[in-house]
Amino acid sequence: MVMPERQVVRVRGVWKIFGGRAEEAFQAIQRDNRQKAEVLERFRAVVAVRDASFTVERGKSFASWACPGRASLPWSVTSTA
Repeated sequence: MVMPERQVVRVRGVWKIFGGRAEEAFQAIQRDNRQKAEVLERFRAVVAVRDASFTVERGKSFASWACPGRASLPWSVTSTA
């Protein structure tokens, strides 16, 4: 457990769904607890990140990159304080 005074960034409940019907897929996951295979088959959508949470401590870094060719930008969080 990270001590609150060391937390610089705290992220909870991050989702990323790719596809033209991503919003519908997200609603179905929330409402009906659909799984990745069902979402792909029914909505032609890919669940890339499902309800992810993380904390970045003071002086630490976190980075995430999407697959090449996808319509998503890499992002990072860095704390130097």
